[in-house]
Amino acid sequence: MITPQKALDLILENASALGGEDAALDASIGRVLAEDMFAKDDLPPFDNSAMDGFAVRLQDCSRASQQAPALLKIRETIRAGAVAQLELNPGEAIKIMTGAPLPKGTDAVVMKEVTKEQGDGRVGILQSPEPGDHI
Repeated sequence: MITPQKALDLILENASALGGEDAALDASIGRVLAEDMFAKDDLPPFDNSAMDGFAVRLQDCSRASQQAPALLKIRETIRAGAVAQLELNPGEAIKIMTGAPLPKGTDAVVMKEVTKEQGDGRVGILQSPEPGDHI
């Protein structure tokens, strides 16, 4: 009996890559591309939110946690299909829906599941986001 690693080595030593071939789109289900493909244009042509949540600046919530939420003033709400009317400024958040274009100044989107609206026009950010989160 041989080890799994030795078996894998034997397979890889004796296997060779198959060549590519042209195939109609409807005949390509279950197949793998032989080379990378790239779109000619970016769609959508703007950065957008991948989640419902809040557009934020990283500087304002870099230490946010459940125990010490970052409290930010909610400036506006951007629904999918709408465009931000305001720029994101220090100490602010903009409520944003999935697919909506990001307001200027946004570094990340925080999912609504890790926020708590305060009822006084502010939102508590309960988790520190990473650059580009949900964009």
